[in-house]
Amino acid sequence: MGQLNENAVERAERALAAAQKAVQDIEDDILRIQDEERELRRRERELREIVRNENTPEDEAQEARDERYVVKCRIADLASELQEAHNEVHALRNNRDAREADLRRAQEEQGS
Repeated sequence: MGQLNENAVERAERALAAAQKAVQDIEDDILRIQDEERELRRRERELREIVRNENTPEDEAQEARDERYVVKCRIADLASELQEAHNEVHALRNNRDAREADLRRAQEEQGS
């Protein structure tokens, strides 16, 4: 029976490690998305100022309007990605917590 419990503990440790890695990966994705969104919002403000500046030549203003539209679309895409990532990280954290509980149970059974 001791060997079975050791195997259960090892399996639980591997499952927990995989769950922790999945959480870390999605948290890294969230940070990447937030960084990109911040940079795009900065760029969108720059472009808005170019368009508002009365001294900006019309062709440059049009290019700035066009780029601003693309930037705003990308920001909207990132907002959607961020929402999905937050939903996913919540589920992955729940899974990690369940794997931690499994490991504790396996360790307790091994000790008995």
